[in-house]
Amino acid sequence: MTRMAESGAAISWLVLSQSVPVPGDGLMELAARFGIPVAGLVFFVWWAWKRDGELNKRMREIEDNRVELLKTTVERCTEAIANNTRALDQFVRNQAQTEHKE
Repeated sequence: MTRMAESGAAISWLVLSQSVPVPGDGLMELAARFGIPVAGLVFFVWWAWKRDGELNKRMREIEDNRVELLKTTVERCTEAIANNTRALDQFVRNQAQTEHKE
């Protein structure tokens, strides 16, 4: 459950429990007296928790995809830089050999 959903549920419960005098045990009487509103509150807290979990899952998948894409890009760039460095080194050596022959 997200912190926002937890705090919203806690605040709703506190407001509801303080605004309505309930004798005895309290919880059962409150549920009997306000069953539908309490059930609605529980449903929306559960729904927000599930939605938040799904959003976190999707965000994690997107982030993992981006990390893999960046890893692949860095590997390709590193390989290209190494190839360019070898080619440039070979070019410089060939230039030095041709200048030395002249």
